[in-house]
Amino acid sequence: SWAMAELATTYYGISLDKIRVIPNPVDIDLFNPIKINANKNQIGVCFVGRFSIEKGAQVIINIMPSIIKKYKNLYLSVLGQSGKSSSGVSLIEKLHNKMKELGVSDRLYYQSELPQYKLPNFYRSHDIFLFPTLFESFGNVIAEAQACGLPVVANAIGGVPEVIKDGQTGFLIKNNNQDEYVEKLDT
Repeated sequence: SWAMAELATTYYGISLDKIRVIPNPVDIDLFNPIKINANKNQIGVCFVGRFSIEKGAQVIINIMPSIIKKYKNLYLSVLGQSGKSSSGVSLIEKLHNKMKELGVSDRLYYQSELPQYKLPNFYRSHDIFLFPTLFESFGNVIAEAQACGLPVVANAIGGVPEVIKDGQTGFLIKNNNQDEYVEKLDT
């Protein structure tokens, strides 16, 4: 991404004119917006990646349980290995416990891994892709979700703004502002 190219110039003194940016490809034969038979009464928000602090797990833990409580037809799916908090507690467990406190834990679906060929149907069975990462060089999962027809709500960090057209293909959140995430997910 251009964001990584700029980091290379800053940290390694490489002239920007000596850098060639080659965006990561997405296999559009595999990742495409073919709709699968989904429950039209349900709205699915999904996250794909390491469920860790650096990928924004704390934002999801802080905002999604109350949003899910607010919307009776909303559910959240998390796909990826769970990291741990500084106290050693699994982050997915923290999310589950918070949702349990609000009585909405039945609308959290967690899977630690999925074969690559099944990933397109995972995206297609959802309506919104949420990605509050704290650092991202490009964001392959963002491009995959978009290729499957999902709008993306993500932190405007690193190469993410190169993948999302704010207000058109999703929303870019400045400084991982949690109130802004809630507002854009409501939208």
